[in-house]
Amino acid sequence: MAKRRRRKIKRKKRRIKKRKIRKAKKITKKAESSNSGPIFKVPASWAKKAYVDKKAYEKKYKLSISENEKFWKQEGKRITWIKPYSKIKDVKYS
Repeated sequence: MAKRRRRKIKRKKRRIKKRKIRKAKKITKKAESSNSGPIFKVPASWAKKAYVDKKAYEKKYKLSISENEKFWKQEGKRITWIKPYSKIKDVKYS
């Protein structure tokens, strides 16, 4: 009796997993049909816990492009380094 129940639970979990995969594929397929590539909706609970919101991200991105050294000096302080970095490589897209 217990074996049957375990099998039934496993089958139910597999069906749920397959349903989630199909749903994710549909979302991805819709997003890929546009030119921008896949777009995934972020659950509200994740967005609340995020380190930055959209506005802050855009601000950081613009700073990283316009003032590369200043940006990485600030961001480099957030990371714990074994040996502190001494150079900031200037990488610009052409």
